[in-house]
Amino acid sequence: DVPEGEKEADPLRNAWILRTVNGREFVGFVKDIERGSVTKETYYRIMYSDGDVQHFTAEQVREMRLTNDDAMRRLGAGLNNGADAAVWRSAHLKLQDMSRDRDFLDCKLVCGGRKFPCHRIVVATASPVWRVALAGAFKESR
Repeated sequence: DVPEGEKEADPLRNAWILRTVNGREFVGFVKDIERGSVTKETYYRIMYSDGDVQHFTAEQVREMRLTNDDAMRRLGAGLNNGADAAVWRSAHLKLQDMSRDRDFLDCKLVCGGRKFPCHRIVVATASPVWRVALAGAFKESR
């Protein structure tokens, strides 16, 4: 496992990539940073817009890296005009910054003995079960 501090300092954390396979373009982003248990090499887990996941080395991520603007443009992001694009880009960058800011992390999920700091609102949008658990009368909601 890569220590959280090392992940936060990695310049490729949350990077967007464009991969072309058989003439078809796929946009993805660095979802997590992992280390091979045998090779000790750093790998970047990429999550694509269609939900598929793949691992790449730092060199591969750098070769396919997109700017945030280009990623938003390629994803469509509901952009109707330049003003919409600017608003979406600004909101995305602000959310990306806040996701790295410990001041905005308001809960921790514990799974298999590991603690994952997260944003309550993000977890609540993942499923109705989490929404009830985090906003209802459960002790977890406090």
